[in-house]
Amino acid sequence: MPTIDGSVLLRVSEGDAARPLKFWSEEFFQSASDALNKSPVFSPIFKGMRTNIIAESTDTAASFTIQIKEGLISVRSATQGEPADFRFTAPYSEWVAVVRDGVQLRGEVVKGKVKFRGSMPMMLLMLGKVSKMEEEIVAQMRSMNPEY
Repeated sequence: MPTIDGSVLLRVSEGDAARPLKFWSEEFFQSASDALNKSPVFSPIFKGMRTNIIAESTDTAASFTIQIKEGLISVRSATQGEPADFRFTAPYSEWVAVVRDGVQLRGEVVKGKVKFRGSMPMMLLMLGKVSKMEEEIVAQMRSMNPEY
């Protein structure tokens, strides 16, 4: 399925395409990062970037560390109290709204529905890249047809 800029959404393998992944699971995040790492659009935009992001669900006790290093993503379960450059915290239902319903993450941060912690100057420096890729990342996650 082509995205807005004409790139193609990728799946990890055809076998994975038939089996829905549980949303907000380590397997889901790993599959999304594998697909984004294969994207001809993602890696060039984030080349030269090095950052750690923690995405937390307040009501499922599941948190994930997303590391971006030289245009590649790696993901793993986060440990409690783990430091990160940026931390986004929200209830599971907000994360579902962002991925399934296409609600913009930036808007949810502004409204206070998703809590942001981290360096605002650093985030502002990255905002152009992040804004450019938000739709691509969400489209990739949505294309995985996760089980909510």
